[in-house]
Amino acid sequence: MNLTTAIQLRQANREFKATPVAPDQLAALSEAASYAPVARGRYNEYLLTVVTDRQVIDELEAADTGHPFYGAPVVIVLSTTLTNQAGYLSAGMIAQNIELKASELGLASCTILGALKGGIESSVAARTALGLPTDYVPVVAIAIGHPAHELKPRHFVTDRLRTITLTPDQA
Repeated sequence: MNLTTAIQLRQANREFKATPVAPDQLAALSEAASYAPVARGRYNEYLLTVVTDRQVIDELEAADTGHPFYGAPVVIVLSTTLTNQAGYLSAGMIAQNIELKASELGLASCTILGALKGGIESSVAARTALGLPTDYVPVVAIAIGHPAHELKPRHFVTDRLRTITLTPDQA
């Protein structure tokens, strides 16, 4: 699969099959995360927690209202000690790598932020369930699993972003 197809397949999926994600796929997601650029190469400031235990996922959901992981069999929580702009930007790049790799593997994903800020970040029970060191803050979670429905490439309007292109002859 080429990168453009992976990008077109990546979408906020909120319906997952209960089918477990294979260990080799989980390893591939973790590997893709490690390829992301991180500000000043401070990889040791990030912690990836891959949760496949339904009981732990249920504990995380109990820290929030609703059902924020949509029944996904895997939740990946990315935490960091860098709670500044560079830290959050790097976390976003790590998350994007994970989600694009998930698309390539035929898996669905959904980025979750509200549940973290809505309860997990401050819940002692959730932090304990995740095994988070006290100096790490969960900044993004990703629900991952086999899609309940076939994922089809989305076709985007490619001129949605305003773009200014500066060339040498404009000086």
